[in-house]
Amino acid sequence: MKAERTDSIIFSFLCLVICVNLILPGEIYSTTRYIANILVFLLFFIKVSHLLQYQKDRLPLYLPKKRLVVAFLLVGVVSTWGSTYYHHSRGYVWLFLTYFLLYFLLQNLRLGEGEMSLFIRVLLFLTIAIVLYGFYQYLFNFEIIQKTVERLDYLSPEQKEMILRRIFSGRIFSTFALPTTLAGYVAMVIPLNIYCLAISLKRARVFILYLIPLIFSLVALMMTASFGGLVSLVGGMILTFLVVFYKRGKLRSFLLRVLIVLIILAVGLWAIGRFRGFNLWDLSAGENPIRLRLLNWQVGYDMGKDHWLKGVGLGNYGTLFPLYKVPGSQDTQFAHNSLVQLFSEVGLPGVAVLLLVIIPLLWRMVSNVRRSYHQERQWERRLLPLALLTSIFVFLLHNLIEINLYFPSLGLLGIFLLALGTRYGVSEGDDKMRSWSLSERGKKLL
Repeated sequence: MKAERTDSIIFSFLCLVICVNLILPGEIYSTTRYIANILVFLLFFIKVSHLLQYQKDRLPLYLPKKRLVVAFLLVGVVSTWGSTYYHHSRGYVWLFLTYFLLYFLLQNLRLGEGEMSLFIRVLLFLTIAIVLYGFYQYLFNFEIIQKTVERLDYLSPEQKEMILRRIFSGRIFSTFALPTTLAGYVAMVIPLNIYCLAISLKRARVFILYLIPLIFSLVALMMTASFGGLVSLVGGMILTFLVVFYKRGKLRSFLLRVLIVLIILAVGLWAIGRFRGFNLWDLSAGENPIRLRLLNWQVGYDMGKDHWLKGVGLGNYGTLFPLYKVPGSQDTQFAHNSLVQLFSEVGLPGVAVLLLVIIPLLWRMVSNVRRSYHQERQWERRLLPLALLTSIFVFLLHNLIEINLYFPSLGLLGIFLLALGTRYGVSEGDDKMRSWSLSERGKKLL
């Protein structure tokens, strides 16, 4: 079988993994999480076996680079060494290993533009189905869930009150575990949706077809009443504009555009506060998400400060939360900030190594997108890397105020887009889409 055909089949199965984890999220259905892990491992070894049989000379290009292997091993070691909660750490070690293998696999598959465009289109129409279920949930399903909860005898009154409070809030979460997760998902999809709209401006029917998922996504984002989703979407767009379009001497026009976007953000946050029944700037409100996150970050910082060398183990933030709980905070398993949670769980060395991996990667990707946008003549090829970069920025910003990396649904999608975003762009003197290896400038950057 030809290498291109094999890569196309592998990519199709990886897309299937992403879609299944959005419909049946791994953080809710543990079976889908294990299926995703097993399938990614299997596809990785199929690719390596194919190379061993037909292209031994290219095998080093597909295997994980030394420093990234060391980074993962360091995270794995510090997450389990000295931890008394191995069963918590083990699941997240496998999840993070799946992320690494997914990234390397996508980085080195031989793919054309058609595969990526097809995946984006599938993702958009999958979004319609997910959001429609959220609308059904809002209109009918909340009442059914409420009656079911009230009949459950094994729940304590406090647990019933917590669940009913979420139902009465009217915030949709569709197939996901939390409204914030649905908000993070649609915020990541919206830039890709805008890309599809932009390349179909001259085709009225296609434009209308792509306009439908965008409208659904924006309505769903507001119905989740998630300030994190809105902030990450607006922040991702501002970051993209800053790193791609900003030029010296045009500071005034740039600041004016940023001001307009910030006004839209302020109006959105005001609307979310009205929907949830309190002002987001009122930090004394018990359900204020900003206040609760600040308290969770304080717990994560205190935990990390006490275990700065090796951390408390992956997945053990929630286990030790009661020991560090501060007045006013609510019991939680996550810090709602992946960086803070990683600091508490893997210590300062683990976070430092991961940043040494991510920062050079982002720097190269931004440079690649800038070059692609300013040199590529075809409109579609200029916008695809730009849309991917914006989605990745949204994913990273959402990680700073939510749980993305620890949830397989958003984590797999984010790593999927990150891997694809780092491989597409125009190199100097080359007007074709290309893939690149992080090792080209790795030694100089490190």
